[in-house]
Amino acid sequence: MPQASASLASENSVDRTSRLLTLSFFALGSLALSATAHAQVAGPNDARATEGLRAAIEAYQNLDLDGANARIRDARRRCGRSGCSASVLAQLSLMEGVIAVGGRNEPDAGLRFFTDATRADPSATIDPTLITPEISAVLSRARRQARGNVEQLLHEPVIEQVARTPVPIAVETGAFGPARVELAWRAGPGNWTRVRMERLGRGWGAEIPCESVRGSSLEYFVTAFDERDLPAAEAGNEDTVFRINIVTTRTRPAPALPGRLPPEVCRDANERSSVGGSCTADAQCEDGLRCTDSTCTVPPPPRPTTPLLALELGGGLGLVSVGGNPAYAEATLAMPSDPMSASCTMAQVSCPAETSGLAVTPYLWFSARAQFAQRFAVSAGLRFQPDAAPRTTLSSALISLRFLYAFTRDGFSRTGPIGALYAGTAIGQISPRAPGYEGQPFPATGHVITGLNNANFGARFEYGFGPGLRVGGDLALQFMFPRFVFAADITAFFGIAFL
Repeated sequence: MPQASASLASENSVDRTSRLLTLSFFALGSLALSATAHAQVAGPNDARATEGLRAAIEAYQNLDLDGANARIRDARRRCGRSGCSASVLAQLSLMEGVIAVGGRNEPDAGLRFFTDATRADPSATIDPTLITPEISAVLSRARRQARGNVEQLLHEPVIEQVARTPVPIAVETGAFGPARVELAWRAGPGNWTRVRMERLGRGWGAEIPCESVRGSSLEYFVTAFDERDLPAAEAGNEDTVFRINIVTTRTRPAPALPGRLPPEVCRDANERSSVGGSCTADAQCEDGLRCTDSTCTVPPPPRPTTPLLALELGGGLGLVSVGGNPAYAEATLAMPSDPMSASCTMAQVSCPAETSGLAVTPYLWFSARAQFAQRFAVSAGLRFQPDAAPRTTLSSALISLRFLYAFTRDGFSRTGPIGALYAGTAIGQISPRAPGYEGQPFPATGHVITGLNNANFGARFEYGFGPGLRVGGDLALQFMFPRFVFAADITAFFGIAFL
């Protein structure tokens, strides 16, 4: 019995050593035994066979294909007829398939080895560091042959798509709940491009990108994998593919993923948008267009490179506040020793001693404006009042100088809207008639004399029409001093702009 116990302990020790060596083999990044829910019983010669397998991998990585095959054969001799577990035998067959396909370009031989491996252990996989697209394709074919008929995914094939337009592919898995679903496609002979599909409602979906939609056709298929990462359902496969015709004019409804709009044609890197097209930079628009708010638009006229000149002609009404005991242009002093003893000397005119209210004064307006920066300009103007006392020349004229700032986007542009604020000074007079009252001797009243100095502030709006015509309006607040009078002028004008 002690001998039997020692033998059993020795066997358990060998078993533990085998498992440790196998786990170490995984960590080195060679071939891996996939984890499964059905653990396999280790064989007594697993450890020695695994050592040979590791040596074969090193020889293969050093491009010594004959040495790699020799070490695999040596490992199989160590296994004998029943000395190794099914998982180790599967790994030996997988390595033989890797050497056949990846080293010697013999896919038929590789298919036989991969089929043997899959039958011995369906969960056996090749480490990603050794796999290539060619090896993956042959391994997938071997697995299909080994498992026979598989569940079919519900799929409506895409028959055609316009060139340079993404192709939406959707499948439904029904009651089967895969761990992941993979879409594979290629344009003509060559390697397959694979992407993981995303969950969409009751199914899965992905798009073949527009840069792959070229030539005359595309091939694709879809594979669903279970929690062990083994193929469990499919829509087509590498042997039975779906084909998409690439066309320039659509003859069928545009395909789309569930709940989404059909994809749009991708923009060529050298293609530029016309008016109304989408863009992110001016370079993506046709010549002469500008990218504004992600849309190609016609830019406004170029800003002037020389000062913009404008002449204006208009007219308006001045609302003048009159109060107190004003001086009149038509009055003279009856007694020189008494400044308040003024009387009107002009016939048919009343000069009220006390007055208050608003006087309305019509006038004509002439101005010339010169722009010296995109938003800044200076103007000279003449406010001419036809109904003024013939006292002096400045009784009917107010000559102003103003500095303007345009606050609208394009400043003082030749066309479009222009809004501006201004401040200025002037010399001359505003000559309002004093408000009348009942019982005055004559229906007309005299003209109030104001100071000759002026400060004015205001705002204006104008709109330019090509080729230079413009119309607008102006509101000016006039302050006359030292004889103070306040007036609000409302002006309408039209003008001509030129260089």
